[in-house]
Parts: sequence; C-alpha cells; structure tokens
Amino acid sequence: MSALIVALAIAKVTNKLIVATITKKDLCLWDPILVSLVVMFMNQYWYAIIPEVPLLYLGVFYSIFNLATYLYRKKVERINFLYFRNKLFRP
Repeated sequence: MSALIVALAIAKVTNKLIVATITKKDLCLWDPILVSLVVMFMNQYWYAIIPEVPLLYLGVFYSIFNLATYLYRKKVERINFLYFRNKLFRP
C-alpha cells in the first residue's frame, strides 16, 4: 500500500517534470502530493501515533485524488489552448 502512494507521487512529479521541460516553465519544489509521504514518515518516526492501516488508506485516496485533479487541470488547459488556437487561425 505504501508502495502505491510512492508510485503515485513519483508519477505526478514525473508528469510535472515533463510538462515543465516542454513548456519551459518554472517548477515549484513543494507539491501537495508529498503531504501523504511526509505524514507516513512522521507517523513511523514517532512510533505510530495513528494506526497504520487507516493512514495508508487515507494516503492512497488523497494521492489518487490529487493526481486526478492535476491531470484534469492539465487536460482542461490543453483543450482551452487548442480551442483558442483553432479560433485564432480559422479563415
């Protein structure tokens, strides 16, 4: 379960790196998807203040929701850009 959280975080960061490389935009160091990883780390560091299984489920759901909203926003940005470009160059 924790491997899934790490995989989702890596997927989002990789996607952001690709988009930043293509568009030549700045990349912010902190990303909200890293919150679930930090919470899991702190929970293990302080000897499981919160039970591990519910924390893992919350982390997975939060990571999936965060990745889905990011991908949806990028999709809407591309659609709006293409629609604007289509309107601009139409004869």
